[in-house]
Amino acid sequence: MPINYTVGKCNEWTLVVRGVVGLVLGRLLWPAGLPVAAAVVFLVGFDADVPETIWWTMAPHICLGISTLITARFGFSRAALMSASLWIAGVSLTKIGPYDLNTLAALVALSLVIASALPERGLKSWTTIVSAFPVLGLATFLAWPSGFRAQIDTWLAHLARIAGPDWLHISVGVAAIYAVAAGILLYRMIKAHSPVEGGLLITSGLWLAIIHTTDVTQDVLWVTLGLSMFLMSIESSHALAFMDDLTGLPGRRALERTLQSLTGQYTLAMVDIDRFKKFNDKYGHDAGDEVLRMVAAQLRDVTGGGRAYRYGGEEFTVVFPGRDVSEVTEHLEALRVEIAGHPFVIRSPDRPKAPPKKPKRGKGKGGVKVTVSIGAAERSDKAPDTASVLKNADKKLYQAKRNGRNRLAA
Repeated sequence: MPINYTVGKCNEWTLVVRGVVGLVLGRLLWPAGLPVAAAVVFLVGFDADVPETIWWTMAPHICLGISTLITARFGFSRAALMSASLWIAGVSLTKIGPYDLNTLAALVALSLVIASALPERGLKSWTTIVSAFPVLGLATFLAWPSGFRAQIDTWLAHLARIAGPDWLHISVGVAAIYAVAAGILLYRMIKAHSPVEGGLLITSGLWLAIIHTTDVTQDVLWVTLGLSMFLMSIESSHALAFMDDLTGLPGRRALERTLQSLTGQYTLAMVDIDRFKKFNDKYGHDAGDEVLRMVAAQLRDVTGGGRAYRYGGEEFTVVFPGRDVSEVTEHLEALRVEIAGHPFVIRSPDRPKAPPKKPKRGKGKGGVKVTVSIGAAERSDKAPDTASVLKNADKKLYQAKRNGRNRLAA
């Protein structure tokens, strides 16, 4: 039987703020937004022409080609197909007339809305087959008969019976498709921890800017688009290797890299969710995943200079470089209290999505208290390396468990 669950209202506003500031701005500006900022500075602050060299001309093609290969190799089918779409569209843009622009923009918009809406299933999936149709249309666009392209342009012009402004070089209907795709990408960017959504949003905006500009501005934006897509592919590959997709925290491989770089004094803390297996067995793995996300959100904001990592399962590790145990104890205790104080409400499975006019007494399961036990240890003469410090922190964690759980042992 499915169980609906939510965190308490006091936590909802916190999650909204974090979503807007941390995820939207973070995923949008890093890393795909960096070339955009550089392009704005160049276009506004410098009155210069772009260099007429083969490298400047080939830069966007090289970036988009490498981006397509990297994202395809790591199974990011949506990003790979969108990168290929923009690459082909950019080449076609220099060889078409003004009456073909609307059709070309519509094919890119169709590719974008498919990439934004469909789930990530890898290259060998039905989603890739669906996504390949607009890419195939773009690849063969220049070979379409002129009469057929004119007919498509006429149909697209009547897609929305609203006259657009003079500066809008595409029909209102096609612009609406871009708006829908942008809305889906924004939503997914808040919910997910992948840089793909932010990269697609940035590059689609750059594409729209490219088809509305000319000369130097268009050349600069075209290079910017290639660089943005390239950086997005690199960051996606990095996230796949070092970030935990469920919680958004750095994963085990990132922790190992951090431990290898530690020198001098430091403290390691192991954090374990109490009775997590029983919770999973009772309420299901979906509710368990939500608990992991909630705890990870609190760990992400740990004070005292610590950084949290997902160690595995329901265990997390917090690293405090340059700190001994006495300096981090109060911060770990504050973290434990903060997690225990966040309500986690299990809703009844028959709870309606919209509030009824005459609410009845609910049959919900009520709030579930989620707690963690923490064990911390510092580097010392008896524990001179990270392996021994981590082992001591793990011993302290089990000491906290034996002493009744929901406590800190350091």
